[in-house]
Amino acid sequence: MAASRAQGAAQRYLNRFGIKLAYWPILLSLSQGGEKTQVELAAQVDRTTAAVSLILGEMEREGLVTRRTNPDSRREVLVALTRLGQEKWAESATMWRQVNAIAHAGMSGNEIALLDDLLTRAIANLERG
Repeated sequence: MAASRAQGAAQRYLNRFGIKLAYWPILLSLSQGGEKTQVELAAQVDRTTAAVSLILGEMEREGLVTRRTNPDSRREVLVALTRLGQEKWAESATMWRQVNAIAHAGMSGNEIALLDDLLTRAIANLERG
């Protein structure tokens, strides 16, 4: 299946930076706005809070993020990138743009937009079951 091959290729590229594919959406989200709650992250990356909590635990052990209790609401956990997390994001984001350029080589802007639309719809169909 093409999606499986694409996921494998993406993970191989991210391996160069010591990043798991599951980390990528969280790194992206945190790179765009400082601290966020785990609930906000879960909504932004379209995962359950339990799944995000597990991923964040791995990322915290690897030194990519910090978690702390929100002093204004002790029920919330705030998450932020560490310096290492910021560095890994910067390195991998540059690489990701290069990967996209390779993947889109020979495609027009309209074809790239169509591909994105088709993949988005296919993923939505699979998620609905």
